[in-house]
Amino acid sequence: MPSDELVAALKDRFTSYMKPGMQMLCYLVPGADGETAPGQRRINWVWYVNTSADDLDRFMTGQTGTRYQSFLPAGYVTEATKLAIQEMAERTLPPLFRALVHALAIFMQPVQDVAAQPRVHGRAFLIGDAAGTILPHTAAGTSKAFGDAALLAEALSGWTASDLLPKDMLERWNMAGTMDLETTAIRGRRLASGSRLG
Repeated sequence: MPSDELVAALKDRFTSYMKPGMQMLCYLVPGADGETAPGQRRINWVWYVNTSADDLDRFMTGQTGTRYQSFLPAGYVTEATKLAIQEMAERTLPPLFRALVHALAIFMQPVQDVAAQPRVHGRAFLIGDAAGTILPHTAAGTSKAFGDAALLAEALSGWTASDLLPKDMLERWNMAGTMDLETTAIRGRRLASGSRLG
């Protein structure tokens, strides 16, 4: 649990720290039930660190010995991994962020691009990160999902459930979304590279 002093230092701020091969961000998010009133929100922090393949295998192996591929939940992080991360924080982070790493639950997630996927599957459509995931440095996840949804609504304008799907319009929507995703992915890799991440 973070101290009152730590919460006071972070509230109403977007806080970041960068050095080559490392970037850390901290910001408030809604509470467990969506609360946004002062004192009801939660602290979220993200720490990007270049990691060797061997260390990634070790860090992504949970308490049961299972090697997780995409996400290791907080309750499954081993004590050895937690201690290794806290030790790295002591060596590399300023005091405010060191305190965060010690005070809050840790979960692990490799950061990587996931290639664009076909978006149209019968009458089901993939939008946002479901259609392809890019490095988070663009901060484009919400706008990408919103754009996909708005353009899908445009492609389906006038369509009713009793009609055949407008395949030409959906193909154009699919192609436009894929091109946008690929362009944003390139931008994300450039931003990461500028921080010597990846």
